[in-house]
Amino acid sequence: MDHYQLVLNKCKELIINDIRGDIYELFKSRHFITEDEFDFINDPQCSIDRNKRFFEILLRIMDQNIFEQFLSMLEENYWWIAKDLHENGLENEAVLNANRRFIEENRPSDPYYRQLEIEKQLEMKSEEVLKRGATPLHQLSNLYISRSEMEEKLKKEIIDLKPGKFLVLHGMPGSGKSSLAMKVLKDYELVFNNLQGNVFWLFELKTVEKILHELFGLISDDGILHGEIEPTNLHTQITKLIKNKKLEDALIVFDDVVADGFIKYLNFNCKKLIISHHDNIVNWAPSKEVKQLKIDYFLSEKEGQKLFASASGIQVSELPDEAKEIIRLTKGFPFLMHFIARQIQRNREALKNGLWENITEILRRERHGKEDGRSIESFLKKLYNVFDSLLEKLTSEMQRYYEMLAVFPSDINLNTKVFSTIWSMNEIEAILKLDEFENISLIGKMHLHNKGYVYGIHDVLLYYLRNRKKDNLKELHNELSI
Repeated sequence: MDHYQLVLNKCKELIINDIRGDIYELFKSRHFITEDEFDFINDPQCSIDRNKRFFEILLRIMDQNIFEQFLSMLEENYWWIAKDLHENGLENEAVLNANRRFIEENRPSDPYYRQLEIEKQLEMKSEEVLKRGATPLHQLSNLYISRSEMEEKLKKEIIDLKPGKFLVLHGMPGSGKSSLAMKVLKDYELVFNNLQGNVFWLFELKTVEKILHELFGLISDDGILHGEIEPTNLHTQITKLIKNKKLEDALIVFDDVVADGFIKYLNFNCKKLIISHHDNIVNWAPSKEVKQLKIDYFLSEKEGQKLFASASGIQVSELPDEAKEIIRLTKGFPFLMHFIARQIQRNREALKNGLWENITEILRRERHGKEDGRSIESFLKKLYNVFDSLLEKLTSEMQRYYEMLAVFPSDINLNTKVFSTIWSMNEIEAILKLDEFENISLIGKMHLHNKGYVYGIHDVLLYYLRNRKKDNLKELHNELSI
């Protein structure tokens, strides 16, 4: 939580117990909340329940501007809440300032520390480049564990990549391809010495027209297209932009490519990284124009231990035997390992109450079919056990909402309006449901360039849903099409 959310939380009881609907009206009139949010807040009969909903939304939208205006709204009729918020704000700010002073005054002066500071600043500069180019860095988990050997291989291939050529990073779903690429591209020297400080990331790869529009928006200075432009003409404009702006050494990343039909139309004279499940995604191009790099499917035991240590807050040397058994049972499959790690991270208090043992037991459960080593089917069986146990903890209503998503195709990201439609609820209610799914890693949320948040489901989870609903997928399709 940031400063303003922390201050707000300290006054939660006062806000929920004392304010009335006039504050909601003010928030709506100043466009801090939407009509749907306003209706959602006012739906319950009980004022306390209404205020709880208001506080939930308030906490989510809170920033400095809203905090200051909220204080102003409260000063006349709710002066005691305003006073409490103001005092807590000053107190929290004083603590933050004291912490900053302490850090500055006790900052080590040795060269090693200064080098770390420099490296951090350089990484931040790289991140600025990546964000400008629409790289979804928020998807890079704070549990990401360095896969140094693979990172070095990918870095070398990008350095050696020539303008106009393709590099294909491929591997099965869930093997961590996109995360690996993002981690490597946070390298300052790579980005500025080899890629001219320009990386453009495209991951909504639906049509040639859409991709060209997105790419034009990222490369051009203003990103504005005047009128409708044919794809051929737009391709020509982008080609000229790359030439005129001398972007031959820039890198365009095409993330999660599932078909090769349109790639041939995006063959610009710059460096291109394609991330895909398939190794032959650019099979139409001469082999000398395409380099291939296959990602290692599995985390090593050492990498797995680091991951669980990071998730649990326990030193590697103090991890229980069950942690090592989980690594053995998952064979180090990245998606499954990270999914389990996220559950551990969010339920640390349960580690002393049998969580390690419960996860181990779930992974050992047998499903129909023969185990066959490190095949994707073997991992999916274990994944399905984990997902089953997670869904069983949800209400039947929430399970039903999640199962409805089985009808959607792969590689699709949807806005909240779509979910509110299929779930027959307003957008605010849909957002709350989506947030609940995101909190347990069943749905991913991303911010699209200039388009706000959209939600998507990882292919592995989609396979699971379709398998779970395979006997009545047709009925589900029919139900949602009514």
